Amino acid sequence: MESFTIKEAAEKLRVSYGTIRGAILAGRLKAYRFGARGGTYRIDPADLEAYRASCMTTKQEPPASKTSAGGGSAFKNLDGERLLDAWRRQGVVVDPPGGRSAPSCGSSCDPSTPPES
Repeated sequence: MESFTIKEAAEKLRVSYGTIRGAILAGRLKAYRFGARGGTYRIDPADLEAYRASCMTTKQEPPASKTSAGGGSAFKNLDGERLLDAWRRQGVVVDPPGGRSAPSCGSSCDPSTPPES
């Protein structure tokens, strides 16, 4: 009975050893393990073909554009108010106390504060 090792299966599908081993460990590819700890795996050709068929995609989507045609951001529907509302619902403090932008605003390094003598 013919069977493949992980290395042979990877070569046949032209993928990495780790891809095949990961598919076995995740239960997506049926394999037989012989030997105790650290034993060797064997894969039936029919199981390898079934795995290959399960990986087939039918719809090819074009890659998303990183930027819009006019340069600038790829975001089309970014609404600042909705974004702030979403952050608030997550419990993030988006409105700093006292309306200042950072806790260090009141330090002596603030350009609007006259230097101490």
